[in-house]
Amino acid sequence: MRSHVRHFVAIACAAGLVFGSLSCGSDSSAPVPIASLALSPASGSVNVGSTLPLTAQAQDAHGTVLTGRPITFASSDTNIATVSASGVVSGVAPGSVSVTATSGAKSAQAQVTVMAVRDDWVTYGHDVRRSSASLGSVTGPLSLSWSYVPPGTSGHALSSVLNAIGTVEGVFVRSSLNSGYGYGLSPAIDRVSPSGQHVWTFNMGTDADFGDWASLMGNRIIVNSDGTRFVDQTTGASAHSNGVDTWGEILTDSSTLYFANDVQIDGPGVYAGAYDSAFKARWSANKFQSCRGSASATAGGLALNSGVLFYAPTYHVGKTTTVLPFASGVVALNATTGVRQGNHASTPYSRISADGSRVYLIENQTTLVALAQSDLHVVWSASITNPGEQSPVIANGLVIVGTSSDVEAFNAASGAKSWSSAALSGVAAHWSSTFQGGNCGNVQIPVSFGATATIAAALGSRTLVVTASDGVHILALGTGADLWHGRIAGIVGTAANPVIVNDPSRGAIVYVEDYTKLYALTPPAALAVVGDARAISANGMKKRP
Repeated sequence: MRSHVRHFVAIACAAGLVFGSLSCGSDSSAPVPIASLALSPASGSVNVGSTLPLTAQAQDAHGTVLTGRPITFASSDTNIATVSASGVVSGVAPGSVSVTATSGAKSAQAQVTVMAVRDDWVTYGHDVRRSSASLGSVTGPLSLSWSYVPPGTSGHALSSVLNAIGTVEGVFVRSSLNSGYGYGLSPAIDRVSPSGQHVWTFNMGTDADFGDWASLMGNRIIVNSDGTRFVDQTTGASAHSNGVDTWGEILTDSSTLYFANDVQIDGPGVYAGAYDSAFKARWSANKFQSCRGSASATAGGLALNSGVLFYAPTYHVGKTTTVLPFASGVVALNATTGVRQGNHASTPYSRISADGSRVYLIENQTTLVALAQSDLHVVWSASITNPGEQSPVIANGLVIVGTSSDVEAFNAASGAKSWSSAALSGVAAHWSSTFQGGNCGNVQIPVSFGATATIAAALGSRTLVVTASDGVHILALGTGADLWHGRIAGIVGTAANPVIVNDPSRGAIVYVEDYTKLYALTPPAALAVVGDARAISANGMKKRP
């Protein structure tokens, strides 16, 4: 009978006739009732942070697909997975959900398993885009799992703990040791096990640590502070050194080290450059070299996307007669050759971050800008009061910055403010600065002592981990609401520099430091190892695992 109805509607439409509620649009099956919904796949899996498209089709009693029927989708638990209006499932946190498709009185379900994935924090800002966003799930209350004090080496006692990066297999702690030469500080790296045990200590043995973050590349951990060192992750032995007197931000992909040299003292000039995995220099760009103290770059941020390295120096000269051949601002460089592909003149204030199409930073101390990666034109800008210098956090379509009074989020597409958190102090992360004298005068140098990052995003739980003067806060990523905060028992000073490592078998671990110790913090669902790890080798030197 229903096939006769469809045939009658088709004849009526061909004749230009309309009867009652019958329509001659593209869907001549509108009067036919839905007998069932077909939802495919009926079961599937998706990683946290990834998507799985589902397809739903309305069918009549004969299994014929009925087009033009509205279909809605719903997830049984949006804390585990969400689903879009078109049926695309997004993994949020590990677990299982039922996704229901509904059209009229009919529905169908698909079972979706969301799986945890490994996510290491391998450089400043987590990744080459400096997103500061992990796939881990972090909720409160956070508790102390263990703490670690770097032992130093013979004749080189600990001065301060600076920051850390980490993988599932281990944590790499940057510290400054007393140089032993009567002045200055020596950069050092410790490898620590996931349970907080000392594995090895590498002391560079130099005398000017500006606190720059390390970065991982293959089996090497690399630091660029008073020289660039490639250190074997397993043994803690130096694999390569390029000498002394280079300082600045670095990032790495699978085969290349990108770096900025912030100041010329006794080493090379101020520039951005690249090394390959065999430690050979690939290229240098924006290089200026004159004499000791001739120039410096105090922002010097780096971010990488789609084969383009973005470099954002703010230049200072040692004396007024020094002439720089280029202006401060953001430069786009071909990551393979170093050839300049674009330039945006400005005065960078913060470090920089990127997504798939834009670069974000604070300029002129008060303006958050989004630049198109294609030609570095300003897409949008927003006024900020007393922002910090951390690279803007990029998470869930938001650009997030800390200020002296709160955390603020902006829509990455339009620049419209999405939310401001409740009042928070101590969130505006800053690099301090010092001055270096020379025969060309005094130049300003960025020094990473003091907080250099205060915000990390946990995409798996759609939260932000924020370190502030009154303790650690967990904010809702979508609204800025303060979901939990507190001073964590066992942390002596003010926590800073949060990083998140996601271990599929253990869950997320948050690492922070207070310049005296490294602390491992765990959410309620993560496993905890209680203790204060102070394992020191008998002679105070490096030891193998």
